[in-house]
Amino acid sequence: MPHGNSYGELVLCGIFVIVFLMYFGLLFRKRWYILVPKKERKWRIRGIMKYVRQFLIILVISFIGELLRYYIPLKIPASIYGLVLLFAALELRIIKLVSIRETSRFLIEIMPLMFVPAGVGLLSSWGVLKPVCVPIMVIVLISTIIVMAVSGKVTQGVIRDR
Repeated sequence: MPHGNSYGELVLCGIFVIVFLMYFGLLFRKRWYILVPKKERKWRIRGIMKYVRQFLIILVISFIGELLRYYIPLKIPASIYGLVLLFAALELRIIKLVSIRETSRFLIEIMPLMFVPAGVGLLSSWGVLKPVCVPIMVIVLISTIIVMAVSGKVTQGVIRDR
């Protein structure tokens, strides 16, 4: 396993499912019955299935990205393949934006939670990172300043052209 991120993706999927269930009140049945009157439960389940369908679309694209990483001998992470595939499918109108909009918004809302496993991975390899910590910090600082300056200049140029 060249990138070692498949287990992390499984953990993130598990975290996503738990947060998803908590978000819609399905993890705790008591809340489920309090929020939804008896006559509206059928509609609530249909709405939940819409989110499950959207999430499955994203997972299938991600799985295809994993397959591409396995079969194409480039050192490109599977998530990049998945992003490119999803972008191409949206641009070519193979997948309509409406069919993944709500779940993708939800994923963006919980994005800070997705960085926890990466942070833990950095802490677990602190022995390797310690000798190169100062050069990495300098590079990150300089590249951040360069990106901010270039982004500001491009934004100013776009605003002036209008």
